[in-house]
Amino acid sequence: MKGVRTIVPLLAASLSAAPLSAQVAVGFTAGQTSSTVSAGRLGIFEQAALSGHTVGLTAALDINRHFGVTVGLAHTRKGTRYALPGWVVGPSYWSDGTLNYERDYIEISVLARAMLPLWEGRASLYALAGPALDVSGGCDVVFHEIMGPTLGPFPRCLLPDYRGAIHLAEQYDLGAMGGIGGSVAIPWRMRLSAEILYTIGLKSDGMNGEDVRNRTRTIQFGVSYALWQGP
Repeated sequence: MKGVRTIVPLLAASLSAAPLSAQVAVGFTAGQTSSTVSAGRLGIFEQAALSGHTVGLTAALDINRHFGVTVGLAHTRKGTRYALPGWVVGPSYWSDGTLNYERDYIEISVLARAMLPLWEGRASLYALAGPALDVSGGCDVVFHEIMGPTLGPFPRCLLPDYRGAIHLAEQYDLGAMGGIGGSVAIPWRMRLSAEILYTIGLKSDGMNGEDVRNRTRTIQFGVSYALWQGP
């Protein structure tokens, strides 16, 4: 019993002495996306990555030096560009070209961060993972004919191919996001960061029995400000 009475105060003292380095920070991010889609019928065409942008705000909680959570709110564009050989433009007119399918999203992400502090905490490397919910804010489908006019946008995000239209009517998308990043401290309680992220769509963005899922690679940079920092 006497040993227990001795150990408990020592354990409490050691825990209270451990540095937590808790911190709350807000920030701004901006970068570029490169996206394609996976789909049954679209899979027979040759796809090319479609470049877009992402701009957003973040709120981060570092629970300690090795673990944190970041909540993000961003405007981002996703989609794809692919070839349409022999697309039926009219009753008796076939044409070759490319089609751009782009959708605007408001993206809400909740990412856990595992951090490796460097240089006495003035820099860090980290890995991120978590869910991302995208709410659609609009869609553009434009056909670029190789020898002729540009057609589109098509109403209600109708995605044409030579076997018929695919109606892309889903208003939200759910994805799994993960990646790596790094940050460095600068004066005035601020940090600069760079991240490489990859998002895999978990649900279909199509109808008419078509399974259309987003795949997006993002490179973004950010700056954050520490609102509060614990001991």
